[in-house]
Amino acid sequence: MVMETQQAELDTALLCHCAGLPFAFAIEHVLRASYLPAVQPLPETPEYLIGITRFAGESVPLVDLAGRLTLSGGATRYTIDTPVVWCQAGARRAGFVVDRIERVSRGRSRPQHLDTHVKGATTPFLAIINAHDSDSDWLLLDPERLLAFDMGHSVSELQIDPVAIRRALRQLELTP
Repeated sequence: MVMETQQAELDTALLCHCAGLPFAFAIEHVLRASYLPAVQPLPETPEYLIGITRFAGESVPLVDLAGRLTLSGGATRYTIDTPVVWCQAGARRAGFVVDRIERVSRGRSRPQHLDTHVKGATTPFLAIINAHDSDSDWLLLDPERLLAFDMGHSVSELQIDPVAIRRALRQLELTP
């Protein structure tokens, strides 16, 4: 949960990397982390939608997180060793393919205005979380926004500028 004030709140998050950027999923939205399951591709869906798979007895979309955020440098080939973070927000569920899952960590989250680093009108970030066990900053993702996609749209509306995001993260490291 993110507070409106500048006071940081203690959060637990699953930390991962995707397309060279550090991302975090709030643990209350993470159902499980695993490797890539069997996937049924779907015709005429967005490129970031890898397909449909079975999870906990139901059909669930499998999404390439880098593609969903219109980042280059994410996974281009999927193997049985490809990591997947299974998330839920409300009644919607999906698996998100990432490059690497780091660990679960506790840290302090603080709201950051990253809207200027987002190319569209919708930001996929809730806050920045500083992990206690690594002293590094991670972009806390908004699972409701990530899961709010239309399988009929060909392009993701969540478009971030990775150069600007990296610059903002470096600036955060320099400021107390």
